[in-house]
Amino acid sequence: MELQPVTVFDVTDVNESSDKEPTLTLQNIQTRQEVTLPGAILEAQYSFGENYLLFVTYNSPFEEALSIYYLNAQLETLDALELSAWYTTGDFRDLKKTAQNELQFKFFGEEEGWTLQVLLRPKFKLFSSFFVKRHHGSNSSLFSCIKQLVKKKFL
Repeated sequence: MELQPVTVFDVTDVNESSDKEPTLTLQNIQTRQEVTLPGAILEAQYSFGENYLLFVTYNSPFEEALSIYYLNAQLETLDALELSAWYTTGDFRDLKKTAQNELQFKFFGEEEGWTLQVLLRPKFKLFSSFFVKRHHGSNSSLFSCIKQLVKKKFL
């Protein structure tokens, strides 16, 4: 299997209430299935076999966050991570595929980037970065489909 950029999802609704976390509703244009996820902007979407990897930001200028959702074909969350820090802005950019199951991107800072690997099968994983948080409600709990989200310098 290989990560492939896709345009399978359309944003059908964004709810940015001032007293709640924003949510966006996505529709798979091929199957017409819908899913509602925390976030406001669909930044990127990839397929990995029958599954989908989605990058979503929250449209917050003061404490931006990047959520990465790994969904199955039925749009159930297999894994979900958040990249954020208090009082820290973020700018999702420079996304590129570096291997069949690996992506690199930047979110904080000028030189620091992140590498993400998707696994064929979930494995036990704890993340050691202050910036990486597990999404509550992720079915995989401590078993991750996303092998690593590692901060490193790259051009």
